[in-house]
Amino acid sequence: MSPSEKAEIKTIVEAEIAKIERSVITLTELVESEVQSDANDWFTSKESNPSKEINDMALTKARQKIMVLKNVLNRIDSPDFGICIKCNKPIAFDRLRAMPSATRCTSC
Repeated sequence: MSPSEKAEIKTIVEAEIAKIERSVITLTELVESEVQSDANDWFTSKESNPSKEINDMALTKARQKIMVLKNVLNRIDSPDFGICIKCNKPIAFDRLRAMPSATRCTSC
């Protein structure tokens, strides 16, 4: 993989991390406001507030995605980045551009 291709993927990953971090801020505010409203109403239970559970799950997934993308940034300069872990052939650049965390080629 050429240095310019790696730079393009790095730019894509950094932009995605920034976008997800903004979502994390919003989701955190939503979850915290839902917790506050639950605390004010002792009749409210977890079962009666499904949006809190959905936001909690979305927040967890967003944080996991950030970790995965940061791992990509840590690995991008290693010689094995963009090499399939199964067949040791290069992963197509278009695949990595669409899914930077890919560790296998489309054949594997």
